[in-house]
Amino acid sequence: MGYAECAVWANQINEVAQGKTIVNVISNQNPHKFGFMALDHTVGYNPEKGWEHAKQYSHFLLGKTIAGATVKNAKKNITLTYIYIGNRVLMVGGYVGIPSYCAAGELRPKKHQLLLELDDGSALAFVITFGGLIYLFEVDENGDALNYTNAFPLLLSNEFSFEFFADLVNEQAGNKSIKDFLVTKYRIPGFGNESLHEVLWEAKIHPKSKMNALTQDEIIGLFNAIKTVFTAIIEQGGKDTDKDIFGNYGGYVTRASKHTLGKPCARCGGTIAKENNYIGSPIFYCPQCQIIKPS
Repeated sequence: MGYAECAVWANQINEVAQGKTIVNVISNQNPHKFGFMALDHTVGYNPEKGWEHAKQYSHFLLGKTIAGATVKNAKKNITLTYIYIGNRVLMVGGYVGIPSYCAAGELRPKKHQLLLELDDGSALAFVITFGGLIYLFEVDENGDALNYTNAFPLLLSNEFSFEFFADLVNEQAGNKSIKDFLVTKYRIPGFGNESLHEVLWEAKIHPKSKMNALTQDEIIGLFNAIKTVFTAIIEQGGKDTDKDIFGNYGGYVTRASKHTLGKPCARCGGTIAKENNYIGSPIFYCPQCQIIKPS
């Protein structure tokens, strides 16, 4: 999942679980072939050792209080939700199913990779879908996962400035398409297909346009769109295409998504279109106000 989704999860976990104590831990109930659990960075992508580590999660979590959650960039240029518990941080990311909050008396998910039951009768459940990680690392004095830090700035931080973005464009964009540059090879941690189409709609840029065809004003517009869209998604609790930890859809109304496909563009009235499998996934755009710019 991307930066916006991880930030929404962190905000909601703070809302319902911060300050609560873990009274029961169930880990590895439903092992997942492409799910990874670990207690330190040395495990890497070794699922057998990772699931063996999972058996020790109770030792580090049971009786501990959830101090709070945030979002950070980690090694391998991925963005994760960080949940601080005791002297460790529970990191959730990849294609992990949406963390589920279960109020006291509500049924827990039948299948999960980690379930934390809290002292007020509520619970947090974490489910891996296509693949992902649930790591429980020690933290350093900065609150970063030990030996798992990443200096790349968060998308909404002051450090992710236009100057920083422009340097990235100059160094790595070349004649790549917009989509290729923004979401492949983890060039920009936290920027994935989840928010790509909203950013490009906001910037009036076609996903297949070439980066080296953009004017300076268009690059500025793209940067501003990143800041505007990610801020709005987080403030509105996620997009209307995604559910949150309570099982509700977010309040951010998408303009180029499966929800608007075939409908009039909110800006120009053109018809929102979809193309399948462009660089590994579908793209949504308005062909009337997002015109392809070749190199």
